[in-house]
Amino acid sequence: MMSDRIKSWDLRLIKYVTAELEKPFDWVTSNCGHLMAASVIACCGDEHPILEELTKRLTKEEMEATNLEEVLGRYFFRLPSILHAQRGDLMLVKREDGLEAGCVLLDGYIVGKSEKLSRAGSNVFRLPIASAAVAFRV
Repeated sequence: MMSDRIKSWDLRLIKYVTAELEKPFDWVTSNCGHLMAASVIACCGDEHPILEELTKRLTKEEMEATNLEEVLGRYFFRLPSILHAQRGDLMLVKREDGLEAGCVLLDGYIVGKSEKLSRAGSNVFRLPIASAAVAFRV
């Protein structure tokens, strides 16, 4: 399913994603799903059907049990290669424990929120695009 981007999505993207990244990581209220939702809202508006799934109040265990690739695939076109991703698209990084962390493509890098992928003192990570396992067009 392809989404139409709204006017001024590119200006909104930095504002919405930055606001979400500034919130402290919390498994229930500010995790990688909320970060991906910020990108969807910026690009597509606040009525996209995936928003409810991305912002559910899930516990750590419930969030870790969620197959983000499956969820994103129900709403967005999976790109044949991460190299086709554009600014604002959603990407997944596979963590060492095999679980997924959701990310947003910005200007030449991906940003995300994760307890396990982040540096000490921050729950935000920034990685090269090549770190992503899969990408979805928003």
